[in-house]
Amino acid sequence: MEAYTLPQITVGEVMTHSVKTVEKDAPIEELVNKVKTHDYHSFPVVYRDRLVGIVTKTDLLRVIDNKKLSNIAVNRIEDIMTPHPISISADSSLRKGAELMQKNHVRVLPVVKEGRLIGLLSYSDLVRTVFKV
Repeated sequence: MEAYTLPQITVGEVMTHSVKTVEKDAPIEELVNKVKTHDYHSFPVVYRDRLVGIVTKTDLLRVIDNKKLSNIAVNRIEDIMTPHPISISADSSLRKGAELMQKNHVRVLPVVKEGRLIGLLSYSDLVRTVFKV
């Protein structure tokens, strides 16, 4: 069986440009509010306009389930985020993005340029693109 080949499309052509982020020193309560307001699973974590981590609904639920939060307002995003997330550049191929997601078992990749977040490539972006082709 021959493997499906993605056309020569770059990450920048299909990524989501408008990304909801959280600051690393923000209280976890801010993440709770973003999760309630937006239908996203992952939020890039920034500090001084630089990508420093990623935090997910799962990270938040794990903390709540483990009852690590005695007072949710005093804990910071940086306490539960995954630091130094796998990222990709906008000029990378969509194939490379798909391979990174599959290899690292992630459903979202922050898209960066010189350390600054410029977008997000999600599994949904990949599926939408494949079905357009």
